[in-house]
Amino acid sequence: MPKERVEFERAKECSNRGFQLVSKAIALTPRNESAWSYKTNILLEFIKLAEMSRQVQHKRELLRQYDEALKETTRVLNRAPASP
Repeated sequence: MPKERVEFERAKECSNRGFQLVSKAIALTPRNESAWSYKTNILLEFIKLAEMSRQVQHKRELLRQYDEALKETTRVLNRAPASP
């Protein structure tokens, strides 16, 4: 946990805003490799924040979401190139 509570709150706000934006990007372009990568990374940040605030159940749910996002990121990255 940061020394200053305001830093923790700022990290939560930035993570939440980033997650909203990446969710919109995925909704618009579901096969966007960068968006899926960002989503996976933001979920890792959420996991850290949940750990800092000792939210064990929330952390477990975030880990589940992370695993799903990582699988989708890998699937999108490994998709076969489109035929011409």
